[in-house]
Amino acid sequence: MIFGAKGAQRSFMPNPYQVLGVSPLAGPEEIKSAFRRLAKTYHPDAGSKDPKNHERFHEVATAYDLLRRKAKSSDPASAKKTWSPRASFTSKAAQTKPQEAKADSAPSAEKTPPVEPEMPPSFDAAPQPETPKKHAAFSDFLSSLRKIGRRAFRSTDADHPYDLSIPFLDAVSGTRRRLTLRNGKSLDVHIPAGVEDGQQIRLRGQGEVGLPTLETGDAIVTIAIAPHPVFRREGADIHTDTAVTLPEAVLGTKLNVPTVDGDVALTVPAGSNSGTVLRLKGKGLPYPPGKRRLGRGDQYVSLVLVLPPKPDDALKDFVATWAAGLTHKPRKS
Repeated sequence: MIFGAKGAQRSFMPNPYQVLGVSPLAGPEEIKSAFRRLAKTYHPDAGSKDPKNHERFHEVATAYDLLRRKAKSSDPASAKKTWSPRASFTSKAAQTKPQEAKADSAPSAEKTPPVEPEMPPSFDAAPQPETPKKHAAFSDFLSSLRKIGRRAFRSTDADHPYDLSIPFLDAVSGTRRRLTLRNGKSLDVHIPAGVEDGQQIRLRGQGEVGLPTLETGDAIVTIAIAPHPVFRREGADIHTDTAVTLPEAVLGTKLNVPTVDGDVALTVPAGSNSGTVLRLKGKGLPYPPGKRRLGRGDQYVSLVLVLPPKPDDALKDFVATWAAGLTHKPRKS
């Protein structure tokens, strides 16, 4: 206990170095590490039912804030100064001249009220006791800081990154995948239909306590989509290749082609060339979440003309006869 003017009793807060369990010579990184460790233990979201944890967490946060602010407002040597709960105070009353002090002791109609000792700006001295009004204002101030911190000053180092690979067709239909967090906790991650490769999913409150807001961070899951042997993706559209024979390309035909929904019939018009692209409307992927467009993309099928590996004599004779009267020139001279 510390006594001020007229023997008024004052309480002083615990040594912040002792609260955080660090040496008075500890550097900023060591102090920050100690705070994080204790904040994880006593944070209200840690799940402990001990009613003293809330008080302990407030004590830890206050001690860290004091040390952090002192380190910013002074040089490194003074920031590491040993805590002295009995540091002397300099009051205005003690600074008065002897004759003024004597005059104060004499009877007078206008007696000067007792002067409270001045608190130095450093936290080496005991803090002034807070009135209920001051305490309420300080609580409101802290509450507003927390709200601002959530929106603008969130600490990104409180977020934990994770990678999650899924098959191509799961990206089309959407799925759920089991994810194990760093703390050993497992949870199901909902992956929406149409998710894109490299897209991130945020799991709120699954990170760690961050600084300076003391808010719990998030788990950031980055989706990796495995390639497919048949389908190629471009946005919400799917591209595939389909082989056609010479008669099918010349005369036209109907083919069954694979889509993400199963095989569908595709009409190949007569006179199609190798490289002709045909569209299957609405057979692509759902548009990714967050896009303004609804529905699905399309599937584009590229025709690939495939000749027999060893053309027989009949085919050779036919082509030779047909080419004799050919006037079409595909290459410009």
